[in-house]
Amino acid sequence: MARLEDLTPGARVTGVVASQAVTVVQVQWHGTAALTLTYRDDAGRPGEQLLYRADEPTLGVGNAQPPISRFSRLHAA
Repeated sequence: MARLEDLTPGARVTGVVASQAVTVVQVQWHGTAALTLTYRDDAGRPGEQLLYRADEPTLGVGNAQPPISRFSRLHAA
């Protein structure tokens, strides 16, 4: 379970889109009990979702994934 306050830019969040995590781009609060979450899915598609305190039990927050560079293979040993 995550709190709405845990939804910060760069965080990986589950429970917003079925069967996948999304990356938080921006959060806009509406008082203290609701926010608009702007996110990108793993395919890079943007989306928005209005979330309420009642949604907190379904949310999970993990660490942001490091950006993938086209040079990543060159640096792997």
